[in-house]
Amino acid sequence: MNGHISCKRRSGYNHGCYEARKEKYREKVWTVESEPWDLCGSEVVRLEGYGGGFATEYLKRVET
Repeated sequence: MNGHISCKRRSGYNHGCYEARKEKYREKVWTVESEPWDLCGSEVVRLEGYGGGFATEYLKRVET
């Protein structure tokens, strides 16, 4: 999963991840810093500049 990713936003209305709804993260492209791991039943990764694990279900790969 290493590479550049952004938060998913569902078409029609923004009810994807919380960060996708915040103005400062709206167009943010993150760099993945780890391989995925399981956290309480969710697959998560570490993102550069973001504390803790971030659920991969809310991420999509982007070309930079």
